[in-house]
Amino acid sequence: MITADQVKTLREETGAGMMDCKKALAESGGDVEKAKRVSLSRFLFALGIRHIGEGTSQDLAKFIVAHVKKPKEIRPTEIFHIMHGVTQETINDMEGFGDIVAVSVFAFFHDAKMRHLLEKLEKVGVVIFSD
Repeated sequence: MITADQVKTLREETGAGMMDCKKALAESGGDVEKAKRVSLSRFLFALGIRHIGEGTSQDLAKFIVAHVKKPKEIRPTEIFHIMHGVTQETINDMEGFGDIVAVSVFAFFHDAKMRHLLEKLEKVGVVIFSD
């Protein structure tokens, strides 16, 4: 049984929505630390990047995995640095991405607020694993 205190703790630490926290805790058997582990495509989808659905988040995850040194565990800030260094044209050329999606992804990873969010998630111990 997942308690309100567990959900509250996870929400306060990660800033994730209540239902996302509840689902992560249910999948982890109520273990808050395990609930902080998430697949890369799910993490990208959960960030709420405009125009990024589940399929597009999987395509973006493949691109990121191809550019990380240790793809088994990826730090949130590592995702930011990879995507911050990519041009809008490169994003546009990814399979399944068009102009609108490329603009949205590019803007997201060039927003200082998003960098701070990813830094916060890393500090609280969010672990991302490749799909």
